[in-house]
Amino acid sequence: MKIKSILPVLLFLSLVWSCQKCPTPSQLTGTWIEENDVTAKSKLIFFEGDSLYFFHSTSIDTLTYTLDTKHNTIFLTFKRHLDLGISSCSITYHKRKKILTMVGLLPANNGNATTTNYKQ
Repeated sequence: MKIKSILPVLLFLSLVWSCQKCPTPSQLTGTWIEENDVTAKSKLIFFEGDSLYFFHSTSIDTLTYTLDTKHNTIFLTFKRHLDLGISSCSITYHKRKKILTMVGLLPANNGNATTTNYKQ
């Protein structure tokens, strides 16, 4: 009798857990616009392969990226400034809401990592 009452709870939890995962390269491809109330929004354009345009403020950066799906991490490198090295941030994709969340992409506020949501 207890198994019948626990089964729906486990199914619900597995559904919720499976909604947010690291995106695949095909899920990333396209234009992503930051979701916020500010008029100056950042924009990401992912291309097939490993190229990315990052529009923010008044500048555009060209980057290459590598996904680590096991650790939900994206590694970013500036194409024109290789001397800056590789930076990384956490990335998740909510399949149902189709929202891309990146933690640590934008500069930190008061020492806390920023969380930025993007919608395609």
